[in-house]
Amino acid sequence: MSPADRAAALSDVRRRTEARSRFDEKTTVFIVLALGIVLAPTEVGQGIAHYLGQLVGGVSQANQ
Repeated sequence: MSPADRAAALSDVRRRTEARSRFDEKTTVFIVLALGIVLAPTEVGQGIAHYLGQLVGGVSQANQ
């Protein structure tokens, strides 16, 4: 890959392709906060992770 191709690829990555709505931004914030709670080493985070693990396990067993 030539340096010019690399520069073009990087400019494509940095360019915003479409405007984000307020709903998209709020959803992103909610997801980040939720993942922060799940991944945090607290009793609440561990409980949520355990619950989600059981939920995913139940769904995957139901699909077999």
